Amino acid sequence: MVNLARAFAQLPSNLQITLDFRGPVVGPHEQGLVTRLKKILRVEPRVNFCDQVTLDKAAKVLAGYDVVCIPSIWFENGLTVMLEALPVGTPVIGTAIGAMPEVISHGVNGWLVEPGNTEALAEALRAIAQDPAETIDRWRQHLPPPRTMDDVARDYLRLYEPL
Repeated sequence: MVNLARAFAQLPSNLQITLDFRGPVVGPHEQGLVTRLKKILRVEPRVNFCDQVTLDKAAKVLAGYDVVCIPSIWFENGLTVMLEALPVGTPVIGTAIGAMPEVISHGVNGWLVEPGNTEALAEALRAIAQDPAETIDRWRQHLPPPRTMDDVARDYLRLYEPL
């Protein structure tokens, strides 16, 4: 999240873009992170710090966003938020690590940056704000179809079928 805040801070103040940080703030670690993010962003009216999303509202909230940004800096294999965003038509800006490159094709159905590359993340944010038709709208046309539990079961059966 720190890299996302730093990337957003690089954007021109007149660029029409907003950023919502979402998640639980339940202890001193999370509160410290929020304080750190606010220090990086200073007074930024385009940034909102929002409550976490409950499971029953996740699809509706994710569908309301133009894009979800997941700037992971380490390997993540089961990116639940990515798997929840794509089926509701919300593309992802993510990092080229872990499971994201298996689902997101850079420039086709989302945008991938190298982990920790703040400048590349800022460029992705700038691109979507300046030309949503050539980024967000085009990516939506190429999102993978939602996977069902039947799809997952078929994959496991194929994976473990005897030779």
